[in-house]
Amino acid sequence: MKIASFLLVAGILLFASCSTSPKEEAIKKIMEMDKNDSTIENPDKLAELNQLYQQFITQYPEDPNCREFTYKAAESSNMLGQFEDAIRLYDIFFTRYPDDKRAGLAMFMKGFILENGLNKIGPATDVYNEVIKKYPNTDAARDAAQSVKLIGYSDEELIHYLDSVNPEADSVQ
Repeated sequence: MKIASFLLVAGILLFASCSTSPKEEAIKKIMEMDKNDSTIENPDKLAELNQLYQQFITQYPEDPNCREFTYKAAESSNMLGQFEDAIRLYDIFFTRYPDDKRAGLAMFMKGFILENGLNKIGPATDVYNEVIKKYPNTDAARDAAQSVKLIGYSDEELIHYLDSVNPEADSVQ
């Protein structure tokens, strides 16, 4: 009887140790899709991956993978033209991870989407100025300063400005 009980307990422990949790399964699926280069090229696959990122960060907000998944969800939302989602996710990223080296870029991207994706010039300018203030001496701050300078320019005005700044460069014909 003791041997049978021991074997039963050992079998249960062995089975339990071999099974993976839903969280581990989600991470595995995300990692598999993420490493596949064709995912970015296929809008349906990218949308599926984006949904997996967002489900994961909602279900497991304290997991260490959330930092990377939040940033990637913001990027993929932007690529899919889901600008409001992208802004929301970039907000989450730079709020939760203000010391991450990409926080300034995330905030800049929020401004960029407001300007170029949603044509909200005033709010975009405010975000760009916040990037300059919070993340001085970074590429994001330099890009934000340049964006503030050029915000609202038409394509033709932009080409003219770029030609005047760098007359030796070939302009777009």
